[in-house]
Amino acid sequence: MSALSSDCPHLESVGEITKEELIQKSHGTCQDCKVRGPNLWACLENRCSYVGCGESHVDHSTIHSQDTKHCLTVNLTTLRVWCYTCSKEVFLDRKLGSHSPLPNARLSHQTQGNSVQDFKIPGNPTLKIPLVTVFDALDIEVEEDELKTRGNETGGLKPTLSTNLASAWSSENGLEPASFSALSLLPQDSQDWKSTSDWFLSSSILSSILVEWVSSISMTGSFIPTISSPKKKKHKKYRSVISDIFDGTIISSVQCLTCDRVSVTLETFQDLSLPIPGKEDLAKLHSASHQTSLVKAGSCGEAYAPQGWIAFFVEYFKRFVVSCVPSWFWGPIVTLQDCLAAFFARDELKGKLRNGVKFCKVQNFPEILCIHLKRFRHELMFSTKIGTHVSFPLEGLDLQPFVAKDSPAQIVTYDLLSVICHHGTASSGHYIAYCRNNLNNLWYEFDDQSVTEVPESTVQNAEAYVLFYRKSNEEARRERQRVSSLLTMMEPSLLQFYISRQWLNKFKTFAEPGPISNNDFLCMHGGVLPHKAGFIEDLVVMLPQNIWDTLYSRFGGGPAVNHLYVCHTCQIEAEKTEKRRKTELEMFIRLNRAFQEEESPSIFYCISMQWFREWEGFVKGKDSDPPGPIDNTKIAVTKCSNVILKQGADSGQISEETWNFLQSIYGGGPEIMLRPPVAPVELDVLQTEEKIELETRSL
Repeated sequence: MSALSSDCPHLESVGEITKEELIQKSHGTCQDCKVRGPNLWACLENRCSYVGCGESHVDHSTIHSQDTKHCLTVNLTTLRVWCYTCSKEVFLDRKLGSHSPLPNARLSHQTQGNSVQDFKIPGNPTLKIPLVTVFDALDIEVEEDELKTRGNETGGLKPTLSTNLASAWSSENGLEPASFSALSLLPQDSQDWKSTSDWFLSSSILSSILVEWVSSISMTGSFIPTISSPKKKKHKKYRSVISDIFDGTIISSVQCLTCDRVSVTLETFQDLSLPIPGKEDLAKLHSASHQTSLVKAGSCGEAYAPQGWIAFFVEYFKRFVVSCVPSWFWGPIVTLQDCLAAFFARDELKGKLRNGVKFCKVQNFPEILCIHLKRFRHELMFSTKIGTHVSFPLEGLDLQPFVAKDSPAQIVTYDLLSVICHHGTASSGHYIAYCRNNLNNLWYEFDDQSVTEVPESTVQNAEAYVLFYRKSNEEARRERQRVSSLLTMMEPSLLQFYISRQWLNKFKTFAEPGPISNNDFLCMHGGVLPHKAGFIEDLVVMLPQNIWDTLYSRFGGGPAVNHLYVCHTCQIEAEKTEKRRKTELEMFIRLNRAFQEEESPSIFYCISMQWFREWEGFVKGKDSDPPGPIDNTKIAVTKCSNVILKQGADSGQISEETWNFLQSIYGGGPEIMLRPPVAPVELDVLQTEEKIELETRSL
């Protein structure tokens, strides 16, 4: 293996190795703990034949590097190379495969390698573009190869997948930090889904959708900071994989029964918490006039209010008996559609002055619909569990009755992916899950360490607590097959198109991927964002013209990209911003040092720490945008026409010179000044000083 182009200085230590040798090592075990692959790591140091396990086991490969100071290691499953000293992935020319090598010129679709070509721009970062990676990206096997990348590519990198995500999922990149907590639970070897029961949803939801997204995480919008106008703070648009998959929108309308005025609000949801209707509620829902009946969604099954201690214990005993006796004994079967109908039923609002009616519908449907059934009731003195069996469909959950009138949704049918069940009482119990394997469409029960195949009837009879449904779209599946067939009979094309890997993963997994969007790696000028140039190969995939034409004619969007270059305008702006950061930080440090050296300053200026933290994040490079105007409104109060510091306010103290410096750049206010009290001089001290002065004059 010879280095093609990389800024890693340790590539000179790589020894010669053949494809056959790597194949043989991939079939072996860790030399220390004897564990087998996948994801064994082979040391690439010259004359070193060590093979060790990765972080999914003991991570002997890292221990070997620390003991021997060997820098480079290769994942025998994915062939991706990691440098321990540089703490990053490096790129080697793959001369091991049976594919033909890539020529130096622009390549046609006929090239089937995975080499990397550098696109250099004077004075700008280097773009490393993997050519014709469409085969891996679309899961099309062009040629059988024992070393072909399998599963999630990101899993073949060091450090662990969750560690890589932690650095990517930061406010610096414009992403939601809160969403990372779920992703950090992902198993490192996602292809071995049966061995993972700690997070049982990975087999169905994450293996088929979320894991596909991990390698393409990037922020939606890019923000180019401007220096000229500090008047308004730009608001970031945060997003995450979780929101892309689970976010839906409900439109809620409240109508006043006095004036008939209707107010409308849009609310984002990631799950629907549905009531389980009782007998009376079911009768209303199923009656011919249930469309005009008022059923309070939050009170289904709760339409009683016992009074007094005797009624209290009678009601408690009744609920306990009901929870212990099979639901068929008490009345009609409750369906998931009944629960949905109860949730979306009109809700009567009673106020002091006027009454109203609230009703809601779904405006936008999520790709994965999470439904929570409200089985637990917690009250002042006791808690109970509703044991009513709720029947639910494994396929074809139709949400058409709950679609808003002007909703753009085209697909409103869902198929079941997973069910979480709770066995026990309100005070104790045990959770299990049933998950469908997308590869063989079989159902499996996940019960702690035990994973067992079960028939569909077992799933249908389960006492569901949380259900996960996925949008069903046969047309999308046929579209993916059509693109796959085009890859097998590609025609020569004069143009190659770059497309967002992030959007392509949505096309592979989503029922409704939406228009093509390349904005995750392009700036507003059409070039590559400078801060993304170093890892552009992780963000884009090259497509031949016929594939692009097919996708564009079906989904639209864009923009079309035939050439990747670092945006010169954004690069200049980035350099200006960096210079501004340095200037402001150095000036603040100098002024603050002088302020600290003052023994008894005559005046302090107060500044909001909330604003100061935003400014500090900007000058230290943690935030790409400068803060807006100084905002001291939250720390100030006005008394007798004077602006003073609010007691207990989150504020800091700076010098007058520092305040004038920051205020001249950002503006804002108001000014809040503090004058330290002057210590009173005692009378006898003054008399002594006057006596000494008189004696001095007499001499």
